[in-house]
Amino acid sequence: MNGEKRLTIFMTGASGHMGIEAVRLFADRSDIKLKILTLDDRHDRSVLKPFYNSENIELLRGDLRN
Repeated sequence: MNGEKRLTIFMTGASGHMGIEAVRLFADRSDIKLKILTLDDRHDRSVLKPFYNSENIELLRGDLRN
């Protein structure tokens, strides 16, 4: 990125219908860093698995309710 700053986007709901579409849109953009809060459950793991090794995406395990 030649020292350019990247926009960081924090997401919840990334494994839902609309959320996963947003992840797909941003996943390959080198000017954006996604930080995704995800439950550590079977559904989230299966939906987000294709993005585990992406350098633009950071998965944060947790729940907003606690």
